[in-house]
Amino acid sequence: MRHLHLALVLLATTLLHCGSDKAKSGSKEDDDEEDEPRKRRPVASASATSSVAVTRPSAAPSPVPVPIEPPPAPAAPSFKIDKTEYQQGDSILVTFNTNLVAPAGEQYWITLVKPEAAESEFAKWKYLPPNATSFNLTAEDAGDFEVRLHDLYPKYKQGRVLARQRIKVVKAVAAPAGPYVPSTGFCSSDGECRAGYYCGQQGNCFPREAPKKTSCALGKSYWGPCERTGCQAGYTCSDRDRGGDGNCYCNK
Repeated sequence: MRHLHLALVLLATTLLHCGSDKAKSGSKEDDDEEDEPRKRRPVASASATSSVAVTRPSAAPSPVPVPIEPPPAPAAPSFKIDKTEYQQGDSILVTFNTNLVAPAGEQYWITLVKPEAAESEFAKWKYLPPNATSFNLTAEDAGDFEVRLHDLYPKYKQGRVLARQRIKVVKAVAAPAGPYVPSTGFCSSDGECRAGYYCGQQGNCFPREAPKKTSCALGKSYWGPCERTGCQAGYTCSDRDRGGDGNCYCNK
């Protein structure tokens, strides 16, 4: 009995070992079968992969800077005058090339001086009004002069000439005095007189009848006081504003 028991134990042990080995062998075969497709799977060659181009988005080009031109510099102040020769008492019209806009507390000014005078010298002078486009000076004395436009005061206290022009002022020729024509009173506020009379430059009413002519040499034949609008055809007014006597004289 004892020998039979040992034989059964040996047989059970042998069978147990055989089952374990077969299980291991089966597992190994299963793993080999699962790996087989992987081994047969094609692998891309290095040359094939290198021929595929990789496209990357290109960077946007940098904007080209546009040059900004500075605004044009303002024109330097200058002026022109209506003529270069005047009579004493004439008005000198000065016209500027631009509006003269001075900063607060500063003023442009204009003067009439001798040509040889230093820039700091002045004789007859005037401050220019704000935003001036023109100005009138009076030619008082005979001789050669310069009209000078000066820069801002008091910024340039010693004088700084921006523009200048020479002029000549000649003595006014006095017109011969005509016969006296008495007035009949003052003109109305709108420059009218009663019938048969006209309003003269002096603001008085004068008769329209012409005095008798003695001759028709220039400056001798007299018609009467100038009207505010001038004289009749063929006559010239000796303008009081230019040193005349306010009477009309024959042109012939």
